[in-house]
This record gives sequence, structure tokens and C-alpha cells, in this order.
Amino acid sequence: MKSKRAFHAVALAGLGLLWLGQASRVADADTIRRARVVSLEENEAFFAFEPGWGIAPNQNVRIKHPIRLKHPVSGAWVEDELPVGEASISMVGQRLAMVRLEAGLRALVVTGDVIEVLVPGRAIEAEPTAQEEPTKHLPLPQSDDDTLAVLATWQRTSGRRLDIRIAAWREFLRDYPESPYRERIEDDIATLEEMRTREPQDLVFDEPHVSGVDHLSPSMVDAGERLGLAFAVEEPAAVVAAWIHYRRLGDPTFRRLALRKDGDGYLRGGIEAKEVRAPGLEYFVEVAHANGQSGSAIGSPEDPRRIQVQSQNLQALRETRNRSRVSVIATYLDYATFDDRGTGDEHQDRYALFETDFLFRLRRPWLYGVRVGMGVLSGEGGFKDRPEPESAGFQYGYTEVEFRTKPTRAYLARLIAGLGRDGLGFGAEGRVRFGEEEASNLSFALSSLEDVGFLSEVRMQWVAIESLPMGFSVGVTDQPNNGDLGVRLSGDLGYRALDWFQPTLRVSYQGRSIQHSGLGVGLGMVFDW
Repeated sequence: MKSKRAFHAVALAGLGLLWLGQASRVADADTIRRARVVSLEENEAFFAFEPGWGIAPNQNVRIKHPIRLKHPVSGAWVEDELPVGEASISMVGQRLAMVRLEAGLRALVVTGDVIEVLVPGRAIEAEPTAQEEPTKHLPLPQSDDDTLAVLATWQRTSGRRLDIRIAAWREFLRDYPESPYRERIEDDIATLEEMRTREPQDLVFDEPHVSGVDHLSPSMVDAGERLGLAFAVEEPAAVVAAWIHYRRLGDPTFRRLALRKDGDGYLRGGIEAKEVRAPGLEYFVEVAHANGQSGSAIGSPEDPRRIQVQSQNLQALRETRNRSRVSVIATYLDYATFDDRGTGDEHQDRYALFETDFLFRLRRPWLYGVRVGMGVLSGEGGFKDRPEPESAGFQYGYTEVEFRTKPTRAYLARLIAGLGRDGLGFGAEGRVRFGEEEASNLSFALSSLEDVGFLSEVRMQWVAIESLPMGFSVGVTDQPNNGDLGVRLSGDLGYRALDWFQPTLRVSYQGRSIQHSGLGVGLGMVFDW
């Protein structure tokens, strides 16, 4: 009997220890307490708390703004909260605590906002009341795909920021244009839009970096001209919204502008001309994904991208520079270097070309520049199977005009007149260029000279390194004697030795057949001022 009583005592003692251990774990648990902002003075917010909460200075708090929206399915009014920001407690009294707010955050906080305080290791005597906790979800019937989609979007956007909510619901209406809940959703969007108009544009939340967006930032733009920006997106379907935050150099705050989806895989937007002013701009891009992730994708508030903006005076000075250009090029092409079918001068097929011209850039709307020049072509051959090469020659002058519909698209037309084997002869050339003149670009050209033949060419200029422009081209021609068709592959490398001087070396391989082919070389010089 005594042993039985001793066993019961030990068991009760063990249960007591277990209960005390569980109680101590509950007492040590971290707790989130909720309060309301009761007063605002300058950059300080005050909230009331109950004795025993155990809050102290330097504790972090989260600030949220309560909102009421109609649930799109049930039509019932539902309370939710918008995240506003984070701050820390600066002073604690007997019943009131003070939170110091940064300037941007102060502009968002209003009386009645919710303060959430994480209290470490404190037991909670009472749970938060029903009025303190927002009602975010209602038990609703889930019968059809449309209803399920509405409920899923509601669940995903609950507690999220304004821009993410608006973008998600607009995406839903685009995917479900005939939704029976459309009217209620549009009412909620209108409510959120109205709230956004009252939200300062300069507040930037501290969010993580989001990958999957690529962008080549311009280094310099002209003052007073609209700045268009494009951003490549790896997974366009995953992006529900995007914004660019920008400010002038020296300004303390950013302004925000929504980006739009354009085509397959791009986000585009533009900063208005009146905002593009010297000395420069700073910007970063924020992206929101369908999975709820959002953050900076290009640059960040702490490390934004920077663009130099040249003033009107500097722009005017730049317009007077690099208006004139003189080009000189000499080229030797041999189509029969490797043709060993004969001896002596048999199957010779070669010619030399010398050209020099002067370009003046008018930089007028549409009419960009005018070029005049002269050239000499002299050679022999043009056929792959004629043992006796025929001489060829043409001395000519030309005038060329360049039209532009935009900075990245140019149309060039050239008229040619000269003396050839049969006397006076004429020719013409047309060229289309996509891309900036001094940057990477792609051009297509077609020319024809009387008594000489035609040349069609595709050329790509690649400027990966500013001082080392490279070019690659492929052409089809029957020059120098209206002969057999031949293919010409060439590459050139320039070197910007000085601001006003650039030599260029060109090498080529050309042929009219596998047996009848050869090498070529050329040297050019460009002078700018």
C-alpha cells in the first residue's frame, strides 16, 4: 500500500513538473500585441498600451492602415490592413509609448492606424479582441472556376500593398472579362485607386532584390527631351506590375511611374521631358510577381542607376561638334588568289577601289546629313572561267543625302555619275540603317554602277568597346565587269585613337566558286570635327 501511495505521489509530482514546464514555455513565448495610434505630433506617433505588456525603448513596431472592402463574392464588408512601414519605440511612459517616424513614413501614418509590437518572452493574460483583429476571409461556397479564381486572388492580395492589389485585380479582370463579380471588383479597385492618390509618391519600402529583369542604362541624355526606357523580362507572365522610381540628382525623394507591358518580354515607360533636367537623374525599378514577391529589380533606393543630363548650353555646344567628317578608304580585292588552274595571267580577277568623301551633318528634322565624294575603280576579270581577263575601270563622283525618321533609323540615297569604258555612265545606291550611327547597328545596301556591276551587302557594326568599333559584312556582286556572281565576306576593326581620328583595317575573303577565290585587304581613315 505504501509503495502504491509513493508511486501516485511520484506520478502527481511528475505531472506537476510537466505542467510547470509547459506553463514556463507559454510564459516564455513571444507575443504580438496590437494597439492604435491615438495622437500624432510632428514626426512622432503615440499609442496606448496596457500595463504588463513589457514593451521597452528601441523595440521595433509594424504600422498598418485598416481598410474596409466589399468581398467580391459575398458582397459583405470585410476589414483588411495595408502595410505602411516599420519604426522603433523611442520613449515608454506608464500608458503611452512614442514612436519616432522618418519623414516619408510620417506622411502615411494617420490616427487610428494599427501598431503591432513584438513582445519577447511575455505571457498574454487575454487574447486580442475581435475588434482588434481584422476579418480577412469568410467561409464561402466554392462552386465554379470563376469563384475559385476570385477567392484565390482575394487570398493572395490580402494584407498586400496597394499597387500589388490593384495590379492583381486588373490582371484578374483581363483574364475573366465576363466574371459575374466584375462590378464589385471594379468598385474595390476604385476604392484602392482613391487611396493611392493620397499616398505620397516618395515613400520607398525596403524590399528584397527581384531577379529576372535586364536593362542597359543610358549614360547621357539631352535636357528637355523625353527619356524612354525599356526593360527585358525573363518571365513576363509572372510579372503583375512594375514601377520606375526616379528623382533629379540632389533631390531627397523619388517619384513613381508605372511601367507597361509591351510585346513579348518587355516593360516600357518614359520620364516626361520637363523632368529631364541637368545635372542628371537617378532611378530604380520595382517589380511585383504573381506569387506575391516584390522588390527592386534594377538598382535600389540605396544604389540607384544614374544618368547624366547635359544642359541646354552643353547640348548646343555638342550640336556644333562632330558636324563634319572626311573619310578616305582604299581597298584591294582579289577573287583568284587561290585559283591555280593556269599560269601567268590566266584567270586573273581583281580590282582596286579608292574613295574619299566629305559629310556635313545638318541634324535637321528628317534631313540629317549631306555627303559628296569621288572614287576610282580599276581592275580586270570578273569571270571564273575566262582565261583572258578583261580590263575594267570607272572614275566617278557622287552626292548622298541621309534621312532619319528617328535616331535609330536612317535612309541613305546616293546618285553617281562618271566615266567608264564606254564613256559617260551613271549609278545609284540605297542604304537602310537600323541603330545609331556611332553605336551598334545593322544596315542593308544595294548599289549599281554602269559598266561595272552591282553590289548588295548586309553589314553589322558592333561597338562593344567604344574605342574599338568592329564591322562584319556579307555581299553578293558581279563587279568589276558585270561578270559572274561572287560572294564577299569581310570584317573590319577600327581604333578611336583621338576624338577626331579613327583608322580602320579591313580584311576579306571572296570568290566566284570554290576554285576561284581569294583574299582582300583595305585601309581607311576617318577625320571628325
